[in-house]
Amino acid sequence: MSWVTDLWTLRPRLSIVVVGALIIIGLIKLTSLLPGKYYFNFSQLVSSDGSPFIVDPPGVTYQKLCAIIRNNKLADPKFAAEANCHGDLSDNVQPGSYGRANIDAIYRLVIGNDEAMRQAAQAVAKSLTVPPMPANDLRAAFQNSSDTGNTAGLISSYYRDQARTVVTADLQDKFAAAFEKLPQSADAGGTPDGDAPGPQSAQVQAAFIKAVQVTNADVAKPLDTIALAPITTKKIDEIVKFAGSAENVSSEVIAYYADQVGEAYARRLTANLGAQGIDPEKDKQKLDLIVRAEGMLNYLISVVIRLTPVLAVGLLAGLIFGRREITSAALAGGFAALLLVWPVVLLWDHVVNETWQSKRELFYGLYILYVLSFFMVARFAAGVGAMLRGKLPLAQTPEGAAVDKAIGEGNLAYGVGRDLLIALITHALFTYGNALLTLA
Repeated sequence: MSWVTDLWTLRPRLSIVVVGALIIIGLIKLTSLLPGKYYFNFSQLVSSDGSPFIVDPPGVTYQKLCAIIRNNKLADPKFAAEANCHGDLSDNVQPGSYGRANIDAIYRLVIGNDEAMRQAAQAVAKSLTVPPMPANDLRAAFQNSSDTGNTAGLISSYYRDQARTVVTADLQDKFAAAFEKLPQSADAGGTPDGDAPGPQSAQVQAAFIKAVQVTNADVAKPLDTIALAPITTKKIDEIVKFAGSAENVSSEVIAYYADQVGEAYARRLTANLGAQGIDPEKDKQKLDLIVRAEGMLNYLISVVIRLTPVLAVGLLAGLIFGRREITSAALAGGFAALLLVWPVVLLWDHVVNETWQSKRELFYGLYILYVLSFFMVARFAAGVGAMLRGKLPLAQTPEGAAVDKAIGEGNLAYGVGRDLLIALITHALFTYGNALLTLA
């Protein structure tokens, strides 16, 4: 007996598992030819904190997000003052060509100067006083936003930028000579500004004015204590990935320290807004829920389309092989799901933005649900196929007949119903985790 025959006679049949999984993956890849809003690309993970789902589903592109913002007269608190709803924002930022070629030199310089840069930034922060926010800038913040999340973002940007500018200038002056040691290269341009939805209520404006008055007094005093986090190799990798020149590297590294000082001042505004009963996070959740509701129909349609190959392969396996290969068909579905998500698991640090690193366990939990749901859907479909096979005048081997008799018609129907219920529950949990759990 040849090795091919040996492989075919394994229980569960490895050949059915492998071939079935490859067919499922091939059919799923074909669904990418459908309109984009009906194609669920599980490997397209969030690349920034501006995307509404943790796994990017169809129908909720940046363009649709901007349309939702306009239709509901909302601002986008996640993009804050840097919102961009003008161009085609679905295009991914292309990695720079400078960083990887000079990675060793960048590591040595940045990590070697990390402690000195943190100490320099902390020294500036402890003697820094931020000028109060001008009344004209405060009025502009009200005029350029319609929800507290965006208004808070605009005002926070003032305090953050004031502190960040001073720290950035100091670090650039002190460490310019160090960064000049990096090889030089060409640089690239920036991004356009966003649009502004409209004014807020007088009551909300009054609360903001009071919070800003208190914050203006707070930021006039230097920070008593501030401890900056050291830069990590993961952050350097992120900078290097999109670096087009030595200037890109130096500006992004300096911004890492300066941003921490700026955030310390922005947190003072957040505390003072809370004292006035304003919680910008509520508006973020409001927008998120609207976005999810708008995209949910296409999202669910795409899930059904994605599961169709699993159903088809499971049904076909049940029709051809009967009850004895239900487990093989189920394993084929689970193996296909594992192959689809495994590259993302393997390349986690390279494809997931640092903003979402804390969600790693959540991602893995979703992957497990995803694999289990494919397993149960394929098992359900194979059971249905086996039931249909019993109604059709198909040739039956003695081995298959013995298995069918052992299982029994009633037990098979019970198993099909049980598998369907588990499949529905599993995929419902996956859908909830992907679309809603990140709001928690």
